[in-house]
Amino acid sequence: PLPELIDSCKGKKSGAHRDISLQNYKGVFYYNRDADKIRLILPRVESKIQNPAANGITQMAIKERRICEWGYGLIGVCIESILEPAHNKQEYKDQEGGQSQLLQRAVDDKMKIHLSTVVAPRYDELENGNPAAISSLVPAKPTRKPSQRKHPKKKIKEGNWVKAPDGKIGEAVVCSRGRWYVKEHSGHIYFGKKYKTGELEKTQFEAADVPEGYVAASAALDGRAV
Repeated sequence: PLPELIDSCKGKKSGAHRDISLQNYKGVFYYNRDADKIRLILPRVESKIQNPAANGITQMAIKERRICEWGYGLIGVCIESILEPAHNKQEYKDQEGGQSQLLQRAVDDKMKIHLSTVVAPRYDELENGNPAAISSLVPAKPTRKPSQRKHPKKKIKEGNWVKAPDGKIGEAVVCSRGRWYVKEHSGHIYFGKKYKTGELEKTQFEAADVPEGYVAASAALDGRAV
């Protein structure tokens, strides 16, 4: 819990009982989903922002910075189905590059968003008695009537079949708030490109979109396992 984590980061002069193991418990658990199995591949890998010293950050490690910027005491879970585990099932085949690094970079981006939009406001409320820090996260209701909206807001959900402005067609995969990846027919996700919600158009499966070497199934197979 955040109150206990705050106590663990207080200085020795505070007189509080300090359990420093709380702030040192951090990182991301990476799981691989294969068919109906989910297997832990990498336990508690520190995100880039959780290891400031290794990234040349020399700022003073004050309590607020450790919790709200560096993610001390923050644990994440990532379940992916796009990477290939090594034979020992304790690492990925491309551990030091390629898709693995792109995935960890995406997780790092999500952690930054969580720290700034969830952890930091809650910390401010607990330490400074500022409930406005939490209420400010709730967007104000629009003053104009819904009928006056010229363009209805797009709604994209994970798994929707979408078309990107660069021609890519596939399933929408959440990257961060308002940002998406596109999962192609082959199951490949190109992490180098993030799309805004407004850039994606909902579409549906077309026979012309079938990859080379495949044919579209007939309607008689709808809902059946083969």
